[in-house]
Amino acid sequence: MPVNAKRRHALMLLVMGAGIYAAVPVHELGHAAACSYFGYDAPITITPFASYVSCGAEGAELAVVRMAGGGTAAALFLALLVPGVVRRRDGARTFLLAGGIGQVLNVTVEAGLPFWYNEATRAVMIAATVALTLWIERRRWPGRAQGVMRA
Repeated sequence: MPVNAKRRHALMLLVMGAGIYAAVPVHELGHAAACSYFGYDAPITITPFASYVSCGAEGAELAVVRMAGGGTAAALFLALLVPGVVRRRDGARTFLLAGGIGQVLNVTVEAGLPFWYNEATRAVMIAATVALTLWIERRRWPGRAQGVMRA
């Protein structure tokens, strides 16, 4: 069955949105695990548009807790790229790569530039991850992005 490139991109965006929401608990679990490691309580709050872990860590411990969220999610995304886990060379690999890169970007901003980390920055990072995924998809199939592809 032929799949129009626009439909494929729309489907990928829907899958990506679902994947981003699925990665949120893993991300927050990474924060909570690091927080618990340092001996603090780590309740996780997840809502449709925001999620966070309440942690009393400070200083270097807080920096580790901040890195642990994106680091855990990035490790999961990138580990699934190991040959044999995702066998088909389709949008799943592109999504996992972009998701891993997005989480690495998250670690960089959340831990390295915490004064910049807010809802607007998170929205920009998600948009950058979506744009990166679409860019990788177009680069992977040069000449086919405008035409019809077989599913």
